[in-house]
Amino acid sequence: MNYSYIGEIKHRDSSSCMFCILDKKIFNEKHKYSLDICINKNPSNGIVLNFAYKNTKFITFSDGWLNRFKFFGKQNNKGEFEELLISTTHMDVKDLPLQNIDDQLDELEKFGLIKLIRNKKNNKIETIKTNENADILNIRKLSHFSYKKIGFEEEASDIKGDDQFLLLAAQEGAENIIKKYIKNIYDPDTTAELNENSIERIIKIANFKNKIYTNKFIPRISKLQNKSIEIKSGKLICDLIGENLEINVPCGIFPIYEIYDQSYKDNVEIETILLKQRLKMESKLRRFTKLIYVSDDKDYLEQWDYEKLEAHGWEHDKMREHSNFKTKSPNIHFIYIDFRN
Repeated sequence: MNYSYIGEIKHRDSSSCMFCILDKKIFNEKHKYSLDICINKNPSNGIVLNFAYKNTKFITFSDGWLNRFKFFGKQNNKGEFEELLISTTHMDVKDLPLQNIDDQLDELEKFGLIKLIRNKKNNKIETIKTNENADILNIRKLSHFSYKKIGFEEEASDIKGDDQFLLLAAQEGAENIIKKYIKNIYDPDTTAELNENSIERIIKIANFKNKIYTNKFIPRISKLQNKSIEIKSGKLICDLIGENLEINVPCGIFPIYEIYDQSYKDNVEIETILLKQRLKMESKLRRFTKLIYVSDDKDYLEQWDYEKLEAHGWEHDKMREHSNFKTKSPNIHFIYIDFRN
């Protein structure tokens, strides 16, 4: 049974994106813009996730100014969705090849183009070293080789044999060619729209699946770390700041997971560091800011004591680093609920 497209919800807000999943039993139309309060009173029947951009303690990544989630599911013969996948980070995803990334890297190593260093406990690749003495002709023996992947697309028609290729390789540098090929494995030029046809392949790229900790770091929400949701009404409401989808599901208690790839994991780790750095600088800025009243109507200007700021470690560039942060693609992240358990 394949995943079918259910729908999408979106909200144009870069600074806050509270996403609620709850049993219709506790859904209150009057409070649809404050469902976190409803869930706080009924913690087993709903979860809150904060997909935010700034000024929060927990960051995930929607696409810029438009927070947009896509929903896919598998239905049983009763019309209930037995599996639910919610994409939180992207609409389009880099089109990675069908072959597993690790398999492609193993093949590069097999032909002496790179050296892989793996973690001794879990065998995960930790370091990729290019071989500066590699026989660059071997790159053309790779299963998924194309001249486009190494930046020789325009010259491809002129490469008739080894001599022409070696001449180009000497100009570019063998190591640079290998690095371009590796970059293309992780970050290809083409994109694939996230839809019914591509979702199965995109899910295979994700290599992490964990039970999700919900209601975490959310103001006014009790710090419960529930990893499941109880459905009593047979209706699931997925809400993004007032815009929602209603989905038919079985009744029961079901686990909630997040599924993501290495790039998403890296993005979270990097931006968490940059965010802490930014908040630290903002704290210093507030500490040494004076409000100067300029009229009888109490209009005011902010004035900064730069000498004190710099003496206490304030650096403007450290604030800008977070604002300029760009996520590494494909940045795959899904919420997954299994209603078969």
